[in-house]
Amino acid sequence: MMGFLADLQDDVRALSDLSVSEEEWLKSFDLKKHIVQLLAEKMTIDKNQQ
Repeated sequence: MMGFLADLQDDVRALSDLSVSEEEWLKSFDLKKHIVQLLAEKMTIDKNQQ
């Protein structure tokens, strides 16, 4: 799991480092928001299974 999170962090950092238009920035933001929501959902499901 830690490897996955490290890879995810690198990918998000790469998205943040791009010099892009406002439209591309918004797409990037929406993608990051979706990733965070999925991770929060996964953590909630895992917590409930324990």
